[in-house]
Amino acid sequence: MTGKDSGKIVLLYNDENNNRVSDTTIIQNGKFEFSGTVNIVCDAYLWTDLKNQSYSDKSVIRFLIEAGNLSVSYTEGLATKAVIKGSNTQTEWENWESEKSKFILSQTQYNKNADSIYLLSKTDSTQIRNLRNLVSKFDSASITTKIADLNYVSENNKSYLSGFLLSRYKRLLPIDTLEFYYELLSREVKQSNVAYTVLNHVYPLSDNIAFKKANPLNGVEFNEKLALVKSIYDLTSFDSSGKNVDFKRFKGKYLLIDFWASWCKPCIKDIPDLKKIIQEYKNDSIQFISVSLDTDGEKWKKAILENKLTWSQVSELTGFQGLVPTYCKIVVGIPQYVLVDKNGVIINADAPRPNDPALKILLNNVLDR
Repeated sequence: MTGKDSGKIVLLYNDENNNRVSDTTIIQNGKFEFSGTVNIVCDAYLWTDLKNQSYSDKSVIRFLIEAGNLSVSYTEGLATKAVIKGSNTQTEWENWESEKSKFILSQTQYNKNADSIYLLSKTDSTQIRNLRNLVSKFDSASITTKIADLNYVSENNKSYLSGFLLSRYKRLLPIDTLEFYYELLSREVKQSNVAYTVLNHVYPLSDNIAFKKANPLNGVEFNEKLALVKSIYDLTSFDSSGKNVDFKRFKGKYLLIDFWASWCKPCIKDIPDLKKIIQEYKNDSIQFISVSLDTDGEKWKKAILENKLTWSQVSELTGFQGLVPTYCKIVVGIPQYVLVDKNGVIINADAPRPNDPALKILLNNVLDR
């Protein structure tokens, strides 16, 4: 790199097991080197400024890694203009973005114009109309972008870039639409990390049994076990001592499940309010259980002790890929709270957080207080 001879740099990527990896190395004489393994092709972020907290910051380089020797060259302060060589999928992405830029409005330019117009619009009604027109144009450009990318997926089903493009819309498209486009991908592309991220999102949310059977998320055995789960009471997990915890123990009572992790700052922030809720409803017919999405058992146990979590604590130590979070459709982020009725049926898969008065209203309604 140019402009920085020393310091640290961080690479975020997914390894051959589709697990997120954060790797740090030292810059020496303007050069740095990473080594690792990936599942064919994956999305990666090179963090050039460790003080930065945003993925969208200009100091972050986003690119596609594939097996082989890659080189990344950039000048400090101009990371967005980095040159990446050695990744055919990255080159294909760059060419596609260049092609789209010929007919799609730049989002950066939109934001710049919109901010300027907004400042003026406070005193100028004409500018308000201009802002509305600009928003309309941007909405149209966003739709055009999506259509173009999905057409690319349809026409290039053997391209790993298609898997990556589809992954960018996993939270923006209906599940059945994602299923349709995922099924178009070739067998080879489906085996890559970029396509796995799509399936990892779709699988827990899908009610399409045929799709799940044809595309098992974590192997056939996991798929078969999930198919047998008809209610929360069919699930089991493990406490911090490794003992089996059968969810049947909660039969006949309402259950509020807290999905969290030791590394999740919002989850930790929720704990004091959650404790208050648990204390307030301790004499009612409702039970509380926290399901950790940690993969490191020691960090999970440490968090339990540090935060003095005295109610039921369980974890499969498989992150988002365990049977419990998959059945409860925990795919986007945590903390997430799931309310279950006395028959083990989920009645609210995204209940309000403990500091939200709406949670008490919900609990009071089901308890008929």
